[in-house]
Amino acid sequence: MSLTSPSHIYFLFQHNQAFPWGSGGNLTVAGEVLEMLDISRLYDGEYVCNADNGVGHKPVRQSITLKVLYPPEVSLENSWLHTGKGETVTMACIVYSNPIAKVTWYKNTMKLLDGERIHTKNIGNTHKLSLANITEKDFGKYSCKASNMLEKDVTETLEVTGAPSKPLIVSDTRSKDRYSYDLSWSVKSHYSIKIHEAQVWAVIHDGNVPIPPKTAQTKRIRMRIDEDPFTYNIKGLKNNTSYDIRIRSQNQYGWSPYSKTFTFQTLDKEEMPMEVIKKPSETGIYEGEGKFLEPLKSEPVTSRCSRNLIFIQTLIITSSIWLLISV
Repeated sequence: MSLTSPSHIYFLFQHNQAFPWGSGGNLTVAGEVLEMLDISRLYDGEYVCNADNGVGHKPVRQSITLKVLYPPEVSLENSWLHTGKGETVTMACIVYSNPIAKVTWYKNTMKLLDGERIHTKNIGNTHKLSLANITEKDFGKYSCKASNMLEKDVTETLEVTGAPSKPLIVSDTRSKDRYSYDLSWSVKSHYSIKIHEAQVWAVIHDGNVPIPPKTAQTKRIRMRIDEDPFTYNIKGLKNNTSYDIRIRSQNQYGWSPYSKTFTFQTLDKEEMPMEVIKKPSETGIYEGEGKFLEPLKSEPVTSRCSRNLIFIQTLIITSSIWLLISV
C-alpha cells in the first residue's frame, strides 16, 4: 500500500505572470507537458515546472528558459511631429528584436550621423533622434530602420513638419440645442492658422460604409484671430440625432492630420428647457457681490392735484356743518 498521495504537477510562467496566450488570466497550467503553439517574442522567458505530493513544505521546482529568435518589430511613438523654426524635435522609435537589431536613422535617403545638431541615443528598446535648431530644410520624412540576422531591413517612417498638430475636440458630447451644435477644438501651431475644415455626418452603424460617407457635410471655417480653443456653431442639424465629426487645420506649411472622430447628440424636442419669466415685482435689484435688494412693493399713488381736491371737499363739508349748528 502506497504511503504517499498522487503528485500534483503544474507549470508557472516567470515571476508568476500570466501565460502569454489565452485571455491573459491563466496563471497556472496543469499537467506534465506544456505545449505552445504560434510562438512569438512574447513567449520568451522562464517556465517553472512544480511537483507536489503533499510531503514537505514546498513543491519541487525545475525551470527552463525559452529564448525566441525573431526579426525586428519596429513602431513609432508619433508618426507626425509638429515643430517650428529654432525648436528642438525628438523622434522616438521602439524596436524589439532577438538577436539585437542595428538601428539607423535616415532623412529621405540620407543617413544621419551624430553631429553638432543631431544626437542619437537608445534606452532599452527605445531609440531616439534629437534634431536641434530646426530650419525649413529640416522639414520632411525621417525613417527608423532596424535589421538583424533574420531580417535585413524593417522600416517605419514619420514626418517632421511646420503644419499644425492633430486637433483635439474638447466640446461636450450633448448639444444644448435641437438643430445646432457648439464645436470646440484645440490645435497647436507655431504659425497662424489660415482655415479649419470640419466634416460632420449622422452616425452610421453599417460597417461596410466608408468613413466619412459621401453624405458627410464639409464646412470650411475661417477665424479672424488665433484663439485656442477654437469655437464654431454648426447649424442645419436634425434634433435627437447622433453625429460624428472630425476636423483639421491649415497654416502656411499645410494641413494637419484629421482629429479623432468625435460623437455628439443633438437635443430632443421634449428636452428643451422651459424658461420661467418672473414679474418685475418678483425680481430683486442686483446690488453686486451676489446680493439683491428686496423687491419693490407697489403702493397707491396720489397726485398733488388729487390731494388739493380732497382738502377743498373737506372744507366745504366742515362749513356746511357749522351753518346748520348756527341756525
